Amino acid sequence: MVATRKTICFSGGVYPRIEDDLLAEAIAGKVRIFWHKQLIPLQLNTKERQEFEAAKSRRFVILRKGCRKNLSWAWSHYCENNALPPVILTPMKTSALVKMDLIAYGRLNAIGTEKVKCIASAALAPRVRRFYAGGVYNSVRVNLDESEAVAAAFYDIATEFKQ
Repeated sequence: MVATRKTICFSGGVYPRIEDDLLAEAIAGKVRIFWHKQLIPLQLNTKERQEFEAAKSRRFVILRKGCRKNLSWAWSHYCENNALPPVILTPMKTSALVKMDLIAYGRLNAIGTEKVKCIASAALAPRVRRFYAGGVYNSVRVNLDESEAVAAAFYDIATEFKQ
């Protein structure tokens, strides 16, 4: 007997909010969710589920080698449901990319934006000359050994200096 998965399709002009119970089912692979016939990639494998659970206490997710973008999608939905700023760290060989997209969370005020700029510029990876720090989207490539501290600082700033 073949197990069938539930399929849920959303449409409309606004991207759907996927509540925690439905998100948990999608992460486990029990349901597939579509928006305008496009699959929202949320199913996580065992390694990704372990990282997802660890991220809840760490306050940011780490997209380690072998993790798919599904983890990033699931983390963003979890953060939206729980009013948390979604911070995502992607390690590379000697540096890491730290991103914080606050479109669903809410902008940083001017003080928060300046704090993000200060932290980002202090931890820039070698040969990186620019980064983006704004009220809504923040992205910086930093030294690998400082990346987790930068990600944690981004989270703290977002929770303290939300507009």
